Amino acid sequence: MPGILAIIEDVAADPEVESSVGKLLSGLIGHLKDALATNNSAAVAEAANQIVEHKEALSAAVTANTPVAPGATEAGPTTEATGEDHHDGDAA
Repeated sequence: MPGILAIIEDVAADPEVESSVGKLLSGLIGHLKDALATNNSAAVAEAANQIVEHKEALSAAVTANTPVAPGATEAGPTTEATGEDHHDGDAA
């Protein structure tokens, strides 16, 4: 069974929204099918709990390497995070 973290990594590495969503859905389906194949309700519950526990990371993985649509705005990294100086004009 692919672990939930492996699914997140695979999805985050994909630069295309459509294919990353496809990988996400395929990974989650596989994760649940593998749990169902054990015929163990605890394994199914654990698989579902992992999805719930990691829902923000799963969502973020879809947008991790995908471009922002033209005209859309996105908050960029802070100056502290990048170490870059974003001042316009000449340095004082």
